[in-house]
Amino acid sequence: MIYDAIVLAGGRSSRLDGYAKAALQISGRAVLAVTLDAVETARHIAVVGDVAGIKIPEKTRVVRENPPYSGPVAGIAAGLRELEGTEDTDVRVMVLACDMPRVSAAVAVLLAEDAGAQALLAHDGDRDQYLVALVDRPALKAALAHLATERGGLIDASVRQLWSSIGWKSAAVPLGSTRDIDTWEDARELGAELSFHNDAPSPTLRSL
Repeated sequence: MIYDAIVLAGGRSSRLDGYAKAALQISGRAVLAVTLDAVETARHIAVVGDVAGIKIPEKTRVVRENPPYSGPVAGIAAGLRELEGTEDTDVRVMVLACDMPRVSAAVAVLLAEDAGAQALLAHDGDRDQYLVALVDRPALKAALAHLATERGGLIDASVRQLWSSIGWKSAAVPLGSTRDIDTWEDARELGAELSFHNDAPSPTLRSL
């Protein structure tokens, strides 16, 4: 399947004392780099957020939502705008948060699924994961425009509200494949840790 990808890495990480989730390390690699592995077959990738100090693939474009920290929907919109002008704009778009180190298994399921809907959302255990989704690009663009008009903008808009205007269905993914890093306990259990230099956290880890 030909698809593009948007990876969101612009949150405040408030429950991680302000340290950027994207830069946490798993086996010596940034969590963002691990996430990007999951969509390495994407034609184009837009990362929304701060990637300072993180090695990313050459085909990856980097953009920031405006204003910064205005929420995942604003981030999705920024990523989609960054992908505008790429060829064949009717291809599907994979939308991912950057903080799910095991998400490659879920991505594989979504890519293999016969959608029969405008969007597929990963269903992990007993919940739908709104930030692991494969969406028809025109439907996503229309839904963002509708939500922006309805709310007067996309700042702090709900991802659930965004998907509610798109015909979507759930796709069961391997249990735990969309588990995310919200707290230090999550980070420990998923094998993520800070990178240290001279006994101090690297400045590239802190969200500014």
